[in-house]
Amino acid sequence: MSKWYEEAHIDQRIWVLDHLGTLNLSAEEALTALELVHFNDLKRHISLDSLSKASGLSLEKIDKAMAGLSRKGYLIIKINKQEVAYIIDGLFEDKTILTSDSDLIDLYQKEFKRTLSSTEMDKINDWLTRVDRAFIVHALREALMHNKVNFTYIDRILAQWQKDKTTIEQLNEGKRNTN
Repeated sequence: MSKWYEEAHIDQRIWVLDHLGTLNLSAEEALTALELVHFNDLKRHISLDSLSKASGLSLEKIDKAMAGLSRKGYLIIKINKQEVAYIIDGLFEDKTILTSDSDLIDLYQKEFKRTLSSTEMDKINDWLTRVDRAFIVHALREALMHNKVNFTYIDRILAQWQKDKTTIEQLNEGKRNTN
């Protein structure tokens, strides 16, 4: 059963334009949301670069707009295998969903003391496809202990743990596999 906003007679772009006042979007977020609706409707490949070219906004503004849309619950970024899906159902639904792991995003934002960019949220979603959520939390804790709170460092921690076949039990006990 399709959702009301997926019906053939609904033009999602017009609906977004008609509801801009209630969506509480900045101009860049509104333009980015409209481009996402448009790209999804035409089944075009979506990337920061393609959105930037289509909208005339800089990559930085697109990244910031997408982070804002995610934070407001209008955009969910999911990675399946090698494909990234930009799901904008939150624009049309009463409930607002950040991501399926919004508490993990919230934890990272709290520790980074800033809103994560869409690229950083993509990275967390990528990690979730490869490792258990608990490893991602432990990696953040380790980065905090070493005062190296950045995604590159955390990515290296996770890669090393996978290489070493470190278990979550070892991490919970404060031990690491050194093989």
